[in-house]
Amino acid sequence: MNDLKLVSGKFFDSVLPKDKQYLLKYFDTEVQEMFLRYYLEFGNTSHFTEHTGYICTKRWLRGLRSRYKKLLAARKQAQKEMDLDTLELIQMGKFKF
Repeated sequence: MNDLKLVSGKFFDSVLPKDKQYLLKYFDTEVQEMFLRYYLEFGNTSHFTEHTGYICTKRWLRGLRSRYKKLLAARKQAQKEMDLDTLELIQMGKFKF
């Protein structure tokens, strides 16, 4: 199934789900945005460079993946604790790790 997603190239132009739109404030460059779309579609970055044409080191991709996971964890924790101030900061793109 992932092969069909790759061949179709839909992830290049896909729109992020509404609940993930806030992530674009943290991944604001073209490469970072493509990482986000690719990672949400395939769940890994093992062939990111080959599939997208963007040149990135594995270290940079690990850093982006780490940022993504930290944001999701922080949002989940804030929702669990009903911390509306932190949720607002995350949604506005002003959350600091």
